[in-house]
Amino acid sequence: KAVRRGAGLPGAAPGTAVPRPCPGAPAAAHGRRAPQEVPAMSDPTPAAAPVAVITGADSGIGRATAVRLAEAGLDIGITWHSDEKGAEETAEEVRSQGRRAAVTRMDLTRLPGAADALDELADALGGRVDVLVNCSGTGTATPYLDLGLDDLRRVLDVDLAGPFLLGQKAARRMIAQGDGGRIVNVTSVHEHQPRVGAAPYCAAKGGLGLLTQVMALEL
Repeated sequence: KAVRRGAGLPGAAPGTAVPRPCPGAPAAAHGRRAPQEVPAMSDPTPAAAPVAVITGADSGIGRATAVRLAEAGLDIGITWHSDEKGAEETAEEVRSQGRRAAVTRMDLTRLPGAADALDELADALGGRVDVLVNCSGTGTATPYLDLGLDDLRRVLDVDLAGPFLLGQKAARRMIAQGDGGRIVNVTSVHEHQPRVGAAPYCAAKGGLGLLTQVMALEL
């Protein structure tokens, strides 16, 4: 088996995908440009550290995850959509732990190209991806009968299709590296519990939960 169900970061939910080495698997394509990265002065060998890419790390769960993983010794790639200042503040917290941080903007409504952000961050931090945490998310507060197709597509792209493509890129890199890695998809209680006005969000999170389980079976 390529994956242990339920393995992953401390506290990760069951079904976290854990890619294992698979000889001959292709590596993901490199990104189009490298975001600026500033090494932490206290780290004498930054390239040797494992690398985590965390989407939506400008605030909330994403920021807390970035800081915690930096405390554990990982260099951190950070994406943001609308809060560049928040992302830079997260990066400073990471660097205060003696780790490196790289920051880039990612707009998951512009797929598939937006997923290249993972390659950009990995390349800026030495070429590895050891952990991917998909935290980016969006939703609606609109009754079902008032929703349009564009509303549905926007939420599904950000909350489901984006993690799908980012997970593929990360898994291919992890397999090519030969020593595995961890992929964590952040879902929600609304994966199981419906909420008025949140039809696209509930559908996306339900899909993401099952996608994670399939990834765990296949990788």
